[in-house]
Amino acid sequence: MQRKMLASNRARGFSQFELVVVIILISILATVAMSSMWSWRSEFERTLIQTVSGNIRSALGLETAQLALHNKLNQLSKLAGSNPFSLLAQKPDTYLGELSDTHPDTQKQGVWYYSKEQRVLIYTIKYSDSFKSTLEGQPRIRLKIKLIYSDKNVNLRYDPGIDAISGLDLIPLDKYQWY
Repeated sequence: MQRKMLASNRARGFSQFELVVVIILISILATVAMSSMWSWRSEFERTLIQTVSGNIRSALGLETAQLALHNKLNQLSKLAGSNPFSLLAQKPDTYLGELSDTHPDTQKQGVWYYSKEQRVLIYTIKYSDSFKSTLEGQPRIRLKIKLIYSDKNVNLRYDPGIDAISGLDLIPLDKYQWY
């Protein structure tokens, strides 16, 4: 008779204590998983920025090679300070275009735009909890096309006909870091 009672008790399922233990374990695992996912968001955003920047640098390299092939490297100086996205065949979905700094869309998070006033490419950070910058206000990264040249007369500026151009680069204008 006792065997039948034990068998029927086991067949009924979890006791309240076992159910509480399972719920606590699931809660702990969910908390650990969620904290990992929060850090993944920032890592994903950082990787996205690096990918877009890398694509722009590749486009700058291709433009440099094409102009060098046609012996027109002197035309690279016109690209310094221009919109880097103009060189890309396919722009990211988060690119808003060339905007004034007062345009309301520039306050959105997780978007790219080219500032007409500053003449720089800006990405507004979406997940700023692990991002630090020297800029005040909205967390963002500012990037600009820079002409790479040998400054033969050492006056810290490009002089056509004197200084030799070697290429273009996309540089950050402000210090920032991800942690």
